[in-house]
Amino acid sequence: IAQTNLGLDLLGQAEALLIYAAKLEGKGRTADDLVYKRPERDFYNFMLTEQPNTDFAFAVVRQYIMALYLDKVYEILSNVDELGSLGASAELPWHTNLAYLPQVASVALLYGEVPTPPEGGGATLFADTRCAYDSLAQEIKNGIENLTMIQSQGGYHVYPGEDVFEGIIPQAEHSLVRVHPRTGRKSLYCPGGRFFNQIPDMDQEQAKLLSNTLLSRCTNNYYRHLWEPGDLLIWDNLSTLHQREIVDPSYTRIVHVIDVLEDEASGTDKSKAQ
Repeated sequence: IAQTNLGLDLLGQAEALLIYAAKLEGKGRTADDLVYKRPERDFYNFMLTEQPNTDFAFAVVRQYIMALYLDKVYEILSNVDELGSLGASAELPWHTNLAYLPQVASVALLYGEVPTPPEGGGATLFADTRCAYDSLAQEIKNGIENLTMIQSQGGYHVYPGEDVFEGIIPQAEHSLVRVHPRTGRKSLYCPGGRFFNQIPDMDQEQAKLLSNTLLSRCTNNYYRHLWEPGDLLIWDNLSTLHQREIVDPSYTRIVHVIDVLEDEASGTDKSKAQ
């Protein structure tokens, strides 16, 4: 009887999620359409839930683990409107994750739950800053070799009213030309865009001009990723820039990001109070 009750509970959860998925899709399909009228290859599941039933204790422990995961899923789904505050109706400018911290992300992962809308927008663009550095004239390389840039988080918050950094604006000073710790290859590290603040000991107008010039060189060529549910992107955060295209605010966009920090801090903390 207990396992039957568990099964009924799971069916109820599945129905609620399917109804919500049909609403997000916006194509007029129903939960039944998503269940009975999809190719078998469109169905995904966790290996954990595919394990054969043995005894009741195993089933309960398995369900407990899934319940912990689903609790986080429902928490995210309940905040879907707030997630739009990331700038859903605007472009998210070129940036490198966590560039405003002394210890930055060396690798980043992005998992998408919904497709790029058919009318366009919401795609993620990636630019290779190694190739941009390689393409510079030697005279320019010599001129920027020892420059640093201060990257600032700028008081930006993911959720309205949220103050993750408790009144502090995180800022960090990083070398403009970075040598990759694994490959030894040089690249332009976050030369401009969303987090750029200043180049120490340089006139601000001159610094902005240099930043914009280098950013333009980096983003002349880029890869444009159109999302499908279940896509997982993994990239070298030390040698790339990325941005999100403008997306219609009526379209729900859900992605999850994981940043893997570099082994040791490569920058200097320049944080200040708001």
